[in-house]
Amino acid sequence: MNLEREVAATSLELTMSFLAPHIMKKSLILAIMSFFAIGGYANAEIHTWVDKEGTVHFSDTASPNKADNSKVINVQNTNVLESELNTNYSSSSSYSSEQQVAPKPEISIIQPTEQLIRDNSGNVNVVCSVSGANGLVVSTLYIDGSEQQTITGSGTLSVSLTNVDRGEHTIRVISSSNGKEIASSEKSFTLLRAHK
Repeated sequence: MNLEREVAATSLELTMSFLAPHIMKKSLILAIMSFFAIGGYANAEIHTWVDKEGTVHFSDTASPNKADNSKVINVQNTNVLESELNTNYSSSSSYSSEQQVAPKPEISIIQPTEQLIRDNSGNVNVVCSVSGANGLVVSTLYIDGSEQQTITGSGTLSVSLTNVDRGEHTIRVISSSNGKEIASSEKSFTLLRAHK
């Protein structure tokens, strides 16, 4: 019977010696988190020390025993949370895209490559590239002031024109965000074709 008690006691001691450090760590973490969660401690000093038995202590005052070599931890604004999220909402309670900043896109008019185009059929390919734009940016391709194609975000605007009149023509791409022009690019070309 005594042997059974000794085995049970030894088993309990082994279990406790194994669990004690884990319980202590969790208790210590919980104590620290609780301390920081308490309001009124913005700009507080925390004193920490290890006593002769190896127990770590945290307090708002130094250890009463000078032999414990307490250290001071300065904590500032422990109960203040700041967010970089914009919390402005429109009256319909949906997020207002007017509050977001759209990046300025880069616009390249890739074609036509020449300022002078010779094509008796009046065919002209226009290709423009918009890069660095997000979903808040709308880019529109105009030829001689007439809207041809629109994209949202980055991408390629491509139009094949047929039977274009001879003479000078203007290609313009305008990128806007929330109705405001944020970037544009313009290029002119002259089409030469035989008179009908």
